[in-house]
Amino acid sequence: MRTLVLRGLWVSLSLATAGLQAGYDFTAADALFADRGKGPAEATEAWNAYRVAVKQSVEEEDRVYAVTQVGRLSLLLGALMDDVMPVGRRRDILETCLDATKTIESTKRQEYYYFALSCIGVRGKIASNLIDKFIYARKVSAIQDAALASLKGKDAFEAGGIYRVLAAIRGNPQAKIVGLYNPEEGLAFAQAAIATQAKVYRPFTEPLSGETYWDNYLYLGQAFIALGVDKKDKSIVQQGQQKLLGTLSLLQEYEDDGVLSSERAPEVNAYRGLMNKLAKVVGNCLVKSEWGSCITDAME
Repeated sequence: MRTLVLRGLWVSLSLATAGLQAGYDFTAADALFADRGKGPAEATEAWNAYRVAVKQSVEEEDRVYAVTQVGRLSLLLGALMDDVMPVGRRRDILETCLDATKTIESTKRQEYYYFALSCIGVRGKIASNLIDKFIYARKVSAIQDAALASLKGKDAFEAGGIYRVLAAIRGNPQAKIVGLYNPEEGLAFAQAAIATQAKVYRPFTEPLSGETYWDNYLYLGQAFIALGVDKKDKSIVQQGQQKLLGTLSLLQEYEDDGVLSSERAPEVNAYRGLMNKLAKVVGNCLVKSEWGSCITDAME
């Protein structure tokens, strides 16, 4: 009897241990992800590793994480490396991102909505023609309400990710033609993103809040600038410009003091470049008589 009991205990422990080891091993993929800032080749290698994980992972948490990483890298390659990635390749990457998000659509989790909205938004922005832009705009419209509903009573994933992507869309004059432009809403969404509480997001080890997820400030500045142009009010435009310049100054101060986190360095550096570019465009345009159209043309 004792032998049977011990044997049963051993079997139970073995099954439990097997369960703990059943999860997908992301060690190699995460190591590649850490090197993504070296260039598009390294970022693509990491992207491919997580694409394999999307197909092979069994547990929901593993698949959601794999999709999250595919999404992050798709945005890096498809949106932030536009100076070195051909536009056709960027479109393919973003379409692959959308295919990956579909594998977790049934979860209705924020990760699904954030990366679906993000990749749809960028894909629409670089669409080859107006018909395609309308197609992607309809896709945004189809899920944005459900995306916002997924935030209720929960922490805002990726330091206000859903708020951030909607701020990016609403505050971009390019979205006017497809009916998604609303800088006042864009401003509200950007402020909501910045107000997000700090949390650690795997594989990063340091907590990120809406105030330290620097991407948020680009869209805050963009919304102020777009709103000022619409209202023909230079002071509002200048307020947006100062938001950008203030963020850039703070980033430089943190970097000089050695306290700027390096975990998102590739993304942060890209957004620093975008903030600097927009601030300079605004400065150059504000001295012109047709300053509003100058800014709008530059933002598009």
